[in-house]
Amino acid sequence: MQIWRLQTNTDGGDVAKFCIDNNVIAMGWQLDAKDQEILKQNTTFDLYCELANNHYKNYSSVKRMAQDVRAKDIVWMKNCGQYYMARITDSSEWRFDFSQEAVELDATNQLTNIHWHLVTEFGDESSVPGCLTTGFIRGSTFQRIHQSGIIEYSQMLYNMYFATQEDKYEKPKISMSENCFWSFLQPDDVEDLLCMWLYKEKGYIVIPSTNKKGTELYECVLIDPSSEDYKHIYIQVKKGNVTIDASAYDRLNGEVFFLTTGGDVINANRSNYTVVSPKTIYDFAINPKNKALIPEGIANWVKILTIADNENMN
Repeated sequence: MQIWRLQTNTDGGDVAKFCIDNNVIAMGWQLDAKDQEILKQNTTFDLYCELANNHYKNYSSVKRMAQDVRAKDIVWMKNCGQYYMARITDSSEWRFDFSQEAVELDATNQLTNIHWHLVTEFGDESSVPGCLTTGFIRGSTFQRIHQSGIIEYSQMLYNMYFATQEDKYEKPKISMSENCFWSFLQPDDVEDLLCMWLYKEKGYIVIPSTNKKGTELYECVLIDPSSEDYKHIYIQVKKGNVTIDASAYDRLNGEVFFLTTGGDVINANRSNYTVVSPKTIYDFAINPKNKALIPEGIANWVKILTIADNENMN
C-alpha cells in the first residue's frame, strides 16, 4: 500500500471542505466549455487526457490520482489547520464533475467513494507526528508521502479508530524500542523532546522567537527563569547517525546541550557543554509520568508502539 497527501490550497475556494462534504478527493485541471461538452459524450479518463493535453503541459497530480492510487491506500489532507485521513475503497473511481460548484471551485477531477476522518479531537499540528507534517511541505497537489514511519502510523491509526473488523490492516511490524522510536520521529520532534526535558530537569524555557532557520549553529535559545543574569542556553540536535563537533560552539557564551540520536559528540570538553544521551530522552518520552510534557504527535507514537508491543506479546 501507499500513503498520499492532497494539498488543497487553491484560489478556487474551500476545496478541502468540498472534499469532506462530498466524500471525494478533488483537484483542478478542468476543461473549457467546448471540451467539457466533448467529454460529456464519452466520460473516460483517456479522453480527458487527450483534451487536457491541449490545455496543460503537466497535470501529473491528476494522473497519479486516477492511475496510481489503489484500494486500501490512505490519503491525508489538511482543512483549516486540521488533519484528515481517508482510505481508498474498491468502489473509488475517477470522475469529472461537471457541476457548477466543482467548476467554480476548480475541483472537477475527483476520486469518489471515500470517507474523511478527523484524526483526533483536535487534529492540529501537535496531534500528528513529524513524518506527516513534513509531507505537506512543498511539492505537487497530489503526491506520495515517503517519510519513515508514515505507513505504520497511518495503518495503526486507522485500525485503532476507524476500521471495521473486516477492513483492518495487518499489524505493522513495529515494537516499543529505542531504535524504532527514533526512526519514526522527525528532527523537529527530537528538538522538542530535548526542550521539554530541559524544562523538567532544569526549568529552562524556550524563547520562541529564537527558533529560526537562519541560526544554523543552534536550534534555539532558552533562558533560566530562576537566574537574573540573562544566561543563555543553546541546544544542538541531530537525528540519525550524525556526529556533532562541539568545538564549533566554542565562541558561544552560554550553556550548550548536545543530542544526537545515532552519532557521537566530539570535543565536548568544556565545563559549559553537556552531552545528553538519546537513551535519557527516550526514557523521558515513554515514561507515563511525563505525559503532560510530551507533544501530542510524539505521544501518539508512544501509544502506537505500546499497542503494537502488547499485540505482539498476545
